[in-house]
Amino acid sequence: GREHRRTLHSMDVLASIYHVQGKYNTAEVLLKQAVEAQHQTLGKEHADSLFSMIKLSAVYSELGMHNEAERLCYSVTEISLRKWGDEHPNTLMSMHFLASIY
Repeated sequence: GREHRRTLHSMDVLASIYHVQGKYNTAEVLLKQAVEAQHQTLGKEHADSLFSMIKLSAVYSELGMHNEAERLCYSVTEISLRKWGDEHPNTLMSMHFLASIY
């Protein structure tokens, strides 16, 4: 179904392909849908949700939506720090993405 974990993963992968192809608007729409469904089915602090949020922040950055990119990436970094600590690879990745926005 539409909210199955594999379906959500497929949406995420397809959005990543659109991002690489420079189809940022299409990637944004798909990632927003994936993030919303992931929040409902997996929770806002699930690793899959956080990774999709990072990808969405990268798309926002490409679209020149820097405030939205920063806000979203900062949120992921805060959750990652609380959930995994400051030396976990997922936290370091989110910190890296946040720094790249600046």
